[in-house]
Amino acid sequence: MIRRRELAALCCVIGATTACIAAPPSGPECDFPGPCVPARATSPAQKTDQAKSWNNSAIELIGAGDLRLALDYLSKAIELDPKLPDALINRGVVYQRLNSYDLAMADFGRALALPDPPSFSSRLRAPTLERLAETHLLKLDFDAAQMRLGAALTLFPGSSRGYASRALAHLGSGRN
Repeated sequence: MIRRRELAALCCVIGATTACIAAPPSGPECDFPGPCVPARATSPAQKTDQAKSWNNSAIELIGAGDLRLALDYLSKAIELDPKLPDALINRGVVYQRLNSYDLAMADFGRALALPDPPSFSSRLRAPTLERLAETHLLKLDFDAAQMRLGAALTLFPGSSRGYASRALAHLGSGRN
């Protein structure tokens, strides 16, 4: 039987807890900590732009290892635009790295429950299912992990990460 510590190390090797999905930030440079955003967003489009800026700044913080501040930034992004899948997924990744697995699964689940804009279904759905499955693995819930990985591999059958995670789930379940 695989222990949680061994499983976390294996998941890290396959990339379960090392990177965020959204692209690196771009835009104006600032002389103060935090994203370069207007003081108040009033229209939905402005709120979405501001949320994206908070998300992008959080990605930089994650790369620098400041997970707590990144979590604050991502929460602000989600407050501004609760339907921004990148922020939900990235916050799930941060929660996963902080061992807050239930909160990670909630954010991954919220992202997966969003309506299917083309950018989400093609770019994020399979990797989000993989991350959700990997969180189940870290919680030692191997059956749920296998179910999620089956769905992810149906969407993206070429995912070596999905197959590696499915192998861990199979090994962890103790079934041959």
